[in-house]
Amino acid sequence: MKKEGIIFLFGLCFITLIFLLEASAITGEVITGEVVTGKATEQQLNVSVTFYERVNFSILSPLNASYNFNDPADISLDLNISWSGNAVPSNWHYTLVDLWLNITINSSAPFTPNTTIYPNLRSHNLTVTVENEIGAITTESVVFSIEANNTVPVIGLNESELFVCEGESLDYSFVVSDLEDGGITLNIMPIDPFYIFPTSFKGYAREINLFSVVLDKNYVGTTELNLWASDGASSDSKAFNVTVIEINNKPDVENIGVATVWTSGEDREYFEEVMVFDIDCNCSQSSGNFIFNLTYTNGSVPFFNITDFGIMNFIADESLLGHDNASAVYNLSLCVSDQELANPHPNISICGQNGSSVTACRNFSITVTAENRAPEIFSYYPITLAFSASGTSALFFNVSVSDPDGTIPDTNWYVDNVLMKSDFSSSHSDFTHIFGCGVSGLHLVTVESTDGSSVCYDSGNCNATLQWVIFVNPVECPKPGGGGGGGGGASCIESWGCNPWSNCNDVANSLILGTLGGEDYRIITDSCASQGLDDKTCGYQTRSCFDVKSCGTIAAKPAEMQACEFVLVPSCFDGVKNCHDGSCEFLTDCGGPCAPCPSCSDGMQNQRESGVDCGGPCPNKCEAERPSPPVRLEAVYILTGSTLFIILVLKLYQMIQLWVVIWSRV
Repeated sequence: MKKEGIIFLFGLCFITLIFLLEASAITGEVITGEVVTGKATEQQLNVSVTFYERVNFSILSPLNASYNFNDPADISLDLNISWSGNAVPSNWHYTLVDLWLNITINSSAPFTPNTTIYPNLRSHNLTVTVENEIGAITTESVVFSIEANNTVPVIGLNESELFVCEGESLDYSFVVSDLEDGGITLNIMPIDPFYIFPTSFKGYAREINLFSVVLDKNYVGTTELNLWASDGASSDSKAFNVTVIEINNKPDVENIGVATVWTSGEDREYFEEVMVFDIDCNCSQSSGNFIFNLTYTNGSVPFFNITDFGIMNFIADESLLGHDNASAVYNLSLCVSDQELANPHPNISICGQNGSSVTACRNFSITVTAENRAPEIFSYYPITLAFSASGTSALFFNVSVSDPDGTIPDTNWYVDNVLMKSDFSSSHSDFTHIFGCGVSGLHLVTVESTDGSSVCYDSGNCNATLQWVIFVNPVECPKPGGGGGGGGGASCIESWGCNPWSNCNDVANSLILGTLGGEDYRIITDSCASQGLDDKTCGYQTRSCFDVKSCGTIAAKPAEMQACEFVLVPSCFDGVKNCHDGSCEFLTDCGGPCAPCPSCSDGMQNQRESGVDCGGPCPNKCEAERPSPPVRLEAVYILTGSTLFIILVLKLYQMIQLWVVIWSRV
């Protein structure tokens, strides 16, 4: 019996109960196909039941089929629905999922039949739902695919030249997009010191980071770079320049330590040759390329100066002492200026300078004394001079110092007798140290405060020293490849640059020679098998990668080993994409050590282009050929008549000349 008949009989029987029972009133709604149940007390019974049909519909378009388009930019499909009944149901929604990328393009998007949807390429799942008046949902789904003619990836780098200042790193981002999402491979040449990340991606667009190491003086100038992008079937390239602008670096002036000289005895002479180096001229203080300026900052009368070659020298006497022959402290500032750049770059202003002379200064003090006394450490931390600590714990130390002669001492910090830090002319000094994982046992942290003299009035120790004895509890270091640690912490974003892959090595032979371990051998052979490579053609290649940010983590580190197709003598004509002659091919037998790969910017008609760098897979459309203008008959008649008239005039002129000659002879 049909469902509708059963429902009718059920309703008829239910209504009959009105005359048989006495119960309280009952009202309700039910969807066809559901069962009504309930209870009632013995009272007057009134029953009202409303029946609602589910919405029955079908998806007319798209179907479970494949759709082809000439241009990926034109991809769109009609979403057409048919349903039973005359009234138009409301509350339509659709969800469109890209099964290739595993992303949802539209989620429960409301629509009114019929509408247009915009899928990507490859396979999709379309689910349509509709609700009736009381919320009952009907669902239908289809799976379809989209195909289109291949187009090349688009490199969204519009600048022809990028500028970066000497001493900085290049950090520039741009977008590479592809309408078909065939999986994009990127390459930049030459590699080092410039890199890109990522070098491949799956998707329709991805932000690419172009970065570099710190570009010092060795990289000043312009480097031409070529960026390539390929989807495996076609490729495009972008040529641009990166210019490292030379700046005028400050001269590197050594810190001048505190000094104490006596007015008598052997320590009366002060001699200091200030070490200076300038990377711009690759010269030192003895070159004569610097201007030295010595200033007495506490208003004292100058009693010595500095030469053009950075030498300070004097012999102290009693006239340099203070009131009542007390020790006198002379505070000085030494500034060193270099030469301006000979040919500053026109855009040097972006580096915050104009190439003119720059100056570096150092402050120091000299104490003249008749009875030198040693500095004193009057407070320190930790208070406990012997304690234990974990090897990975950060330990904090500090001291406060003074000098009875008024000198502001220098302070040096040592770990196990190795100098780790120096603070110059400072009455307070602090120090932080981590012994690190794998370190254990007794270790020493020593601080020494000095006034720069080796002779003291009481012939005792002229330096104030303090020492902590620390028992370091060992902490096991993480195993290599376990995720890294330390370094920059969570705020450091890794930027990995990789050198080119090595030539492909034979896996079986490498295992015999011991250059490839057993575990790596199994990983490589499994990868070869998945690529259809047998024992004779299975190979592997390696590369080295490094994080230019030195974060100390390896969460985003690229692979440094991969399977490859082994060729005994790789070349540009072996039909295999491989590495040889110090570089790697970008596509099979082109790019790198071989001829450039065809692209949409090489000035040649190739890779199925309709014209030179236009049409076919290229994003640029070819200009339509302009037809030649029609030849007007009037113009032909005029040109022909003019030509005949000129010929006639010339003939008449020749005949007249001939008659003149004949007549003259008669």
